[in-house]
Amino acid sequence: TARKLALAKLETQMRELNALNATLVATQNELIRAEKNASLVRIVAGISHKLNTPLGNGKLALSTLADELAETREQLASGKMTLGGLLAHLTTFDDAAHIARESVESALRLVSDFRSVIVDYEFDTPETVVLTTLFRTIIEDVRLTNPKARLQVDLAIADDLAITTYQELLGRVLGELVKNALTHGASSGGDVSMHIAAERRNGKTVIALEDHGIGL
Repeated sequence: TARKLALAKLETQMRELNALNATLVATQNELIRAEKNASLVRIVAGISHKLNTPLGNGKLALSTLADELAETREQLASGKMTLGGLLAHLTTFDDAAHIARESVESALRLVSDFRSVIVDYEFDTPETVVLTTLFRTIIEDVRLTNPKARLQVDLAIADDLAITTYQELLGRVLGELVKNALTHGASSGGDVSMHIAAERRNGKTVIALEDHGIGL
């Protein structure tokens, strides 16, 4: 009887533990969803802020174009339009159209980047990445897209150093840093050197990129 009572008590405790574990898992998933939603809100806010500039410029250019067209029609209707005045109006038309076109293209690029981020945000899954392999791929891609540039890289990373992360997103960030160093740091001869290191520190992996170019 004592044994059966003890077993019954253990079974009850197991059921309680299982229920508690299920609650903890559900809570964890809810926290993850909440954090993802918060991150998404920050992303949307950032994109909205960036879109304000090209859209504002485009609106101003189109408004100027509309005013200039109205004035041109008025002068043509009244017979006051001179050849010099017409050429001046045409120049303004060209300038306003150019600004509007550039603004729209800039906005479209931002929207495209935003869509890429959302796709990665929704569907990218963590995976184990060997950092030397990732960086060698990034460096090779940068060299292929910039064949005339002379990029020297000192890769100070252990061959077996691997992390579990979102490879596509991390690769994009690191690739942009390498490309920025090449674009803005190259000397007049097109040379730029980089030192890239990674190490374990306090349970985390720290990645450091340094370029020795001319700077911004």
